[in-house]
Amino acid sequence: MRLSELIHKPVVDVNGVKLGFLQDVRMQQDGPILGTWGAAFRASSLLIVPHKWLSQLGWEAEHTCGPWVIRALTSLLNRKALRVPWTAVANCDGPTVQLNIAQADIKNVE
Repeated sequence: MRLSELIHKPVVDVNGVKLGFLQDVRMQQDGPILGTWGAAFRASSLLIVPHKWLSQLGWEAEHTCGPWVIRALTSLLNRKALRVPWTAVANCDGPTVQLNIAQADIKNVE
């Protein structure tokens, strides 16, 4: 599966509660060495945002630059963004990304 197939999919917790939409998959380059390329990449965490349309505008970043109005709007609308470790993914083959943890166990992005 390609990461592009996961982006913007709905994300649900272990109880089936919709958490939002998958906006980004953070990668870490700490896998096995691949010749002259270096260490392989691995998925380390997911960024889940509550508003799919906002993320499609590219305003999901934690540190958005630009006019203060855009920064304020981004901060307000993304205050419920979540970051979960990749190990919390139970299944991503269906129409949703299913987690193996409950919503109460996830902290908001700071």
